[in-house]
Amino acid sequence: MIDQNTIKNLRKNSLLSEIDIHFAKFIADISTAEDSDVFLAAALVSHATGMGEICFNLETAAGHLLSGTKDLKNPINCPDLDVWLDKLSTSPAVGRPGEICPLILDDKNRLYLHRYWDYENSLSKSIKQRVQNPVTGLNFEQLRQTLERLFPGSGRQEINWQKIAAVVACLKHFSVITGGPGTGKTFTVTKVLALLLEQSLSLIHI
Repeated sequence: MIDQNTIKNLRKNSLLSEIDIHFAKFIADISTAEDSDVFLAAALVSHATGMGEICFNLETAAGHLLSGTKDLKNPINCPDLDVWLDKLSTSPAVGRPGEICPLILDDKNRLYLHRYWDYENSLSKSIKQRVQNPVTGLNFEQLRQTLERLFPGSGRQEINWQKIAAVVACLKHFSVITGGPGTGKTFTVTKVLALLLEQSLSLIHI
């Protein structure tokens, strides 16, 4: 079992929740080497996931003091990166990408809950598959007409990036529309949906 003083000290740090502590205890229970550094890594990846992150980057914390308060009250002392990696790599609770283990450590020193590594891996494969397959069956004359109606010219000699984004979204199985607040992302997406809907209707009537 992990030393109770270690658990007690971690509980004093407001950075970690009870869920984080209990998950780390679960990882420690299934590890043959009950190491406090493995326990800490498990607690921190649980915390990162609870904060909306998909993984915990060991490099950002290794060798540093972590605390949930600005005055570093009851800080968590993280081990150096090489020490941390050595201990994690020998734990039966930690696997490499593709292995079935509760925690997954990749070659960029990122620690995942297995479920979230699988989510990211599946999404990556899906995107790669989409970008490799060309879009077929477009009615280009219909596309041109719809574009002219949805994005009428302003009379100024400037690039209409929203129009370009809409065209790209129709010509690709995967595209990303980015921009700061108020740049028209939602407006552009509604136009893309209208373009795709009219393409579908034109194919029905062919």
